[in-house]
Amino acid sequence: MSQSPEVGRVPPDFPRRADGALPGVQPKLVGRLIGGKVIVGETAEELAERYDACRDLAEQVTASALRKRSQYADLALQEFLRRLRKGVVAKGWDLDSRELDWLMREVAVGLGGRPEEASSEDVQAAAGRMPKTNDPR
Repeated sequence: MSQSPEVGRVPPDFPRRADGALPGVQPKLVGRLIGGKVIVGETAEELAERYDACRDLAEQVTASALRKRSQYADLALQEFLRRLRKGVVAKGWDLDSRELDWLMREVAVGLGGRPEEASSEDVQAAAGRMPKTNDPR
């Protein structure tokens, strides 16, 4: 089974949206009728469109971060990225948490860092989106 050309250009580390399921006695999958076929999950075109939007946003955020980095040269890159991530979250852009993680890893690399320097746990916990792993909530 070959991938469509659009999916082939989406890097393997770009998040795919999870298939949905409905509760009940019998398992049920969430599907959509597209072109006479029931499709579960996102289509190749939807994935490619989402990737294009996130890649474009990553390029814009990286360019902005490169300009601002000199103003905050005294900050460690990880702290700079943490603050930048907080600003991206505040913008309210249509990103799910996995897309935001991907975007911040791209920005970290664009700034000469390593992907793992764009850790998300502290910012998401501060934003109330996700409890820290040691939080008993």
